[in-house]
Amino acid sequence: IENNTASVSGGGVYLVESGAKFKNVIVRNNTGAIDGGGMFLLKSAAEIADSTIATHTVTGYGGGIYLDESGAQIRTSLLISNSAGVGAGIYAIESPAAISYNRIFSNTATATPVFSGTIPLDPSGGGGVYAERSDAKVQSSIIEYNSAGAGTGAGLHFWDFRQPEINSNVVADNLGAGV
Repeated sequence: IENNTASVSGGGVYLVESGAKFKNVIVRNNTGAIDGGGMFLLKSAAEIADSTIATHTVTGYGGGIYLDESGAQIRTSLLISNSAGVGAGIYAIESPAAISYNRIFSNTATATPVFSGTIPLDPSGGGGVYAERSDAKVQSSIIEYNSAGAGTGAGLHFWDFRQPEINSNVVADNLGAGV
């Protein structure tokens, strides 16, 4: 699934209330004008496995994958070289997603953070993964060489989180801040 452009969201894939299964799929070089350059999932329990999500660009949220109220499973996949304002690799809002055994590598969050002292006032960052009001589970993944504005979680950024689970990950060599 490559070289597509969406006028709003979901440059490569756009799912609503779907349990679609993607295995050994390459999603690359797609553009969504706002959110979800590679994949946009709304209220979807999709499964993404053994796949590559690469080289997508959006100005808003979720360069690689955008999840909204989605209990998606993303496993044993590569998310590389995606760019977004916030959540360049994966952006999840109100999503109990399971993100496991992935390599989330060299993604760039471009939004400029606004701070009150040392506290960010609005969503920004999350070069690798950004989760907002989400019970996301991130486990056994390698999250490295991602970038985001200073102090905004270049590897992982959880904003207004509920009960996230972060287990057995390698979060290393990210530019901005690690977690």
